[in-house]
Amino acid sequence: MELVVAVVVVALAAAMVTAVVTALPGPQDPVDTATRERRAARWVASHPRLDRLLRRDLSPREAGLALLAVAFALATLVSVALGLLLRAADRNGTLARWDRSLSEWGVDHADAWAVDVLKVLTLLGSTVVVVGVAVAVGALEWARTRDRAVAVFLFVVAAGQSVVVHVIKLAVDRPRPDVAQLVPVFGPAFPSGHSAAAAAVWAAVALVLTRRSGRPARVLAAAAAAGVAILVGASRALLGVHWATDVIGGLALGWAWFTLVAFAFGGRRQRLGAPAERLRGAAPADGGVRPPRPRG
Repeated sequence: MELVVAVVVVALAAAMVTAVVTALPGPQDPVDTATRERRAARWVASHPRLDRLLRRDLSPREAGLALLAVAFALATLVSVALGLLLRAADRNGTLARWDRSLSEWGVDHADAWAVDVLKVLTLLGSTVVVVGVAVAVGALEWARTRDRAVAVFLFVVAAGQSVVVHVIKLAVDRPRPDVAQLVPVFGPAFPSGHSAAAAAVWAAVALVLTRRSGRPARVLAAAAAAGVAILVGASRALLGVHWATDVIGGLALGWAWFTLVAFAFGGRRQRLGAPAERLRGAAPADGGVRPPRPRG
């Protein structure tokens, strides 16, 4: 009982914090990336070579693909570096002791009922569930609008985070916790794949389902998505199959990947390269006339 209560309380707290932050005025809205696009446009305009490249040499779609490639590389490199640091600290230090104590607490307080509940919660980050939800939402949006962009967005979020997670797992090769594992697992520990999938895909689903809605609906959707991700992450740690730092790394990776992909697709506009379209529509940095993009 204590185990389930702890997981639910943490998830509710995360959902409430997300709702409060999202409800604040300004760029915190997880769906509308317009503010961040304007900032990016100003930053690009301050770098003449990059400005000329994006205005003349690359189409918006090509710029979006380039952004995704850079995002993939950065997410992978940063996560691998973090994973290697955590693996090096596994035997010593405060963080390692905290990891171990949390895993041992979960196993020690797990009765049959709690384990059954955690097994259900952890399914919300499983490949079958997140892919099924992404496919269902993509199919629903295509049936409503006949626009394939939403399906492409969901595919990039779901498939991209999975590829990044598996690359990092192979590179870091962190062992699983050496405590009683309450569900069968295989492969390295860092990062938590269930946590990354839940963070990325449920956030993407929230974006898609509320992209035509007002701010209150987006606040509730963002809070629900965050709560689900925390439920999944906490269940993985307390079932003894991941260190808490594996879960934190997975959640951070999933949310970062979703944010970068959402930016590349223009948030609610759901078009790959939408930020580049905004930039190409702006005045050139030098105030002159923007030459047409060469064809061919």
